[in-house]
Amino acid sequence: MELGGRKLIIETGRLAKLADGAVTVQYGDTIVLVTVVASREVREGVDYLPLYVDYREKTYAAGKIPGGFFKREGRPTEKEILTARLIDRPHRPLFPSGFRNEVQIMAVVLSADPEHDPDMLAIIGGSAALALSDIPFPKPIGAVRVGRNEGKLIINPTHAQIAGGDLDLVVAGTKDGINMVEGEAKELSGEVIQEAILFGHRAAMDIASRIEEFSARAGKEKRDIPLMGIDAELKKRVESLAGEKIAALMNFSDKQGRQEQRRLLTAEVLTELAPDFPDKEKEIKGVLEELEAEEMRKAILDSGKRADGRQPAEIRPISCEVGILPRAHGSAVFSRGQTQSLVTTTLGTSHDEQMLDGLKEESFKSFMQRRRDKTGPRPGKTGDRTRGSCRAGLKISASSKRGVSLYHSHRFRHPGIERFLFHGYCLWRFSLPYGRRSSYQSLGGRHCHGIGKGRAKACCAHGYHRVGRPFRRYGF
Repeated sequence: MELGGRKLIIETGRLAKLADGAVTVQYGDTIVLVTVVASREVREGVDYLPLYVDYREKTYAAGKIPGGFFKREGRPTEKEILTARLIDRPHRPLFPSGFRNEVQIMAVVLSADPEHDPDMLAIIGGSAALALSDIPFPKPIGAVRVGRNEGKLIINPTHAQIAGGDLDLVVAGTKDGINMVEGEAKELSGEVIQEAILFGHRAAMDIASRIEEFSARAGKEKRDIPLMGIDAELKKRVESLAGEKIAALMNFSDKQGRQEQRRLLTAEVLTELAPDFPDKEKEIKGVLEELEAEEMRKAILDSGKRADGRQPAEIRPISCEVGILPRAHGSAVFSRGQTQSLVTTTLGTSHDEQMLDGLKEESFKSFMQRRRDKTGPRPGKTGDRTRGSCRAGLKISASSKRGVSLYHSHRFRHPGIERFLFHGYCLWRFSLPYGRRSSYQSLGGRHCHGIGKGRAKACCAHGYHRVGRPFRRYGF
């Protein structure tokens, strides 16, 4: 089919013949192999869809050898992890409710041209592979990237068009509606964004229709997979015991008080139903969560009041504080109600840029953001604080803005020592040019090699360390 001025080709039956479903998706010179496999047995003890998505880009696809000391790719890069999430989001909601068989979607870039990102092909390939397989999947989806250049919307723009435009939007959906939108824009109006979403959905609908036709001709017969459900008698008993009490929870505007009442109610229901429904604790808690969600929705629609007493258009108190950490280059705390975010910023030089070595041309990243969730107390919660997301409590993130212009204040007589000033901070940089070479030699602890090692040893002995390519020390 024609898509954005190029042919989109979906092929099956050539590669990965033992997978439940496998396709190659080609767009220009970019080819992505996507396979799907589902287990034959239901995974016991889980109350979610065990869907796993893996997306990998190997540099051979672009005719490159990885840079650096190690010439073999290692763990997934940030780009690969984010693309795997991009594949997961539009697919996960479409699986039947109660589906508990493990499902794995694997996408590997086999060939990559320098103009288009393979991520859209991976989403399309996942949908096509599921549609062709014997895994129950009701509706195929399509996905496109929408760009905007000189006021004109573009389907699947090139990297150059995205860099020169003001919109980078990903739209995925079925023939019936949109189920995922992600992107960024440069201060565009709501009307332009809406037009871009509908423009992308029309193209996605066309892709979904073609996949549906392809599945009708070459797809396998869907297997019968038992769906996990909640016993009707159990649900009826939980509703009779907790229905009115859950409705009363909506009267607690204090979050901690509401959580404490919910905990007491859950314990009461579990104790009451334990003799008749042993080993059904997860199912009982699931029913209670569904009842609470229904009551919360009902309160918003009927009385226009949310769980904490706010009106639908009312926001929680917001406050911002800056400069709270004395030794960090920059720090701020953002508070919205009882949710807080602590953010720190570190300033460096252009030598601290991160080199990006992937399918595209080698580039450098001057802004890096790191986020650490679940850092701090949460009401009624204990355990690991280093993984997952935090719904309440304190979130900590750190960012560093590289490539900052530093004011050169003085050059010492020693040719390898420079001092810079930035906003009152004194930055010392020790550059060690061995002979007349412009590169810097890596040092491990106090070990030095090569010409000029006496000077290098002196730097190590005085606590100067290597970050990136140059040696330097920050003094405040």
